[in-house]
Order: sequence, then structure tokens, then C-alpha cells
Amino acid sequence: MKLSVIKYLVIFSVLSISAHERNDGEGHATYLGNEAVMIVSGEQKIIFDPFFHNSFGQYTLVPEAIREKLFNNTAPYDDIDLVLITHAHEDHFDAKDMIQFLLANTASQLIAPSQAIEQMRAHKGFSKIESRIQGISLNDKVKIKKLSIAEMEIDAYRIPHSGWPERHSEVEHIVYRTALNDDAVVMHLGDSSTEVILFQPHFSSFKQKSSHLAFVPFWFELVPSILTKHLNAKKSIGIHVPTVVPDYVKQGNFDYFSKPEESRAIH
Repeated sequence: MKLSVIKYLVIFSVLSISAHERNDGEGHATYLGNEAVMIVSGEQKIIFDPFFHNSFGQYTLVPEAIREKLFNNTAPYDDIDLVLITHAHEDHFDAKDMIQFLLANTASQLIAPSQAIEQMRAHKGFSKIESRIQGISLNDKVKIKKLSIAEMEIDAYRIPHSGWPERHSEVEHIVYRTALNDDAVVMHLGDSSTEVILFQPHFSSFKQKSSHLAFVPFWFELVPSILTKHLNAKKSIGIHVPTVVPDYVKQGNFDYFSKPEESRAIH
């Protein structure tokens, strides 16, 4: 009798773990560091801006334990379908790490600005993973690119980096809206400028599909109108938050990530 009960409990536990791992369509986001976020919905799993080494003395690095799990394809950071890079700054991207990850995770794919890919091209191993890379080079005439990868629909938008045009005008900066499935449509704004005029070319596209969750740099707390009126996102979470969280962020009505492995439901 006791053995039967134990056997039942073991089977129940295994089924429960499997259901949790599959996530049964319930999407969630896990924070890794700075602007690195992992999205899981059903069988699909993506990561934004996961590999970098420069904290500029104030931003959260991805812990080494998480990095090792990514490189070694270890749960819960295993079976990554797609990595998306917003831009090639040192607090968002490292070319050698990206190559190492793709060499070790042969089913994973990459979408990145052409500037990031050019950095990768200079390193050993690039030719072995090039076929799994989609490069993006948007300009004033072509400001949006639509892609379909691993049964996910990705809209890539050209929106300049914060500080534009005085600073970072040369940076290829990409904002992504990614539909993993109908239950998880997420937007990642990278280091976007808060100038509304720079979002205007995309207003019609934003209206066509709402996002369940938008990841926005913390300075958007100062311009909530973009979040509430233009992005068509049901909710937002602040990222790129300094390790010493600004008082106006802590005291504001603004959800944000600051500690690695924090998690939020997509809905």
C-alpha cells in the first residue's frame, strides 16, 4: 500500500514538472540582467540582449551561473529558439559570447543589427553559424522589417537610440515586437529615445497588433504618454535600471526589473 502511494506521488510529481516546463501556453518573462529578458510561452523560448560584459559601473550583469546554463543548454535556460539583439553596445552585446552560444546551441537562431553581425564576422567560428543568423539594416526609407522564424512573427522597427541626434546617431538600434503565439506578444524597446516623433512612423503598425507586455528602458517613466497612448501594449516593465535604483523609479507607479531571475506573467 505504501509503495503504491509513493509510486503515485512520483508519477504525479513528474507530470506536474512536465506541465510546468511546457508552461501550457501561460507566458512568463524572466529577468537576467540589464536589458536581458527571457520569454517563455508554451514550447517557445526567446531571449533579448543576453550576452555582454560591460556594466559601465552601474548596470546589472547577467550572473555567471545563468551564463553557464545558457552556454550549456541547461534548464531553465535551455532550448532557446531565438536570440534578439537590439544594438551592439557593450552593455547589450558581445560578439565572441554570441558565437560561442550558437556553436553550443545548434537549434538556436539569431536576429541582430548588421553592426553586431559585422563584429561577429571577425571572430573564429562565424562561418559555422552564419546560416542561422538574420541581419537587419534599417534606414530612413525602410523603417520596418517583418520576419517569421520558428513559427514566431517578428516585427523589427528602426527607432533611434536615446540621445539622438546629438549622441548615438550612428547606432543601428532595433525595437522588436515578437508574437510567440496569441498568448504572448511582447515588445522590447532596447535603449530607445523618448521622442514621440521617432515613434510616429510606426503608429499604424502598433495599432494593428497589441502587445501583452512591453519592456522599456526605465527613463520612459518620465514620458508615460508613449506607453499609454502609442505602443498599444497592455502593460510595461522597466529595464536597464541602475543597481542603485533612482528614487523616482522606486516611488513611481512603474513596474520594473532589477534583480536577476525576477519573473512576471505575460498577462
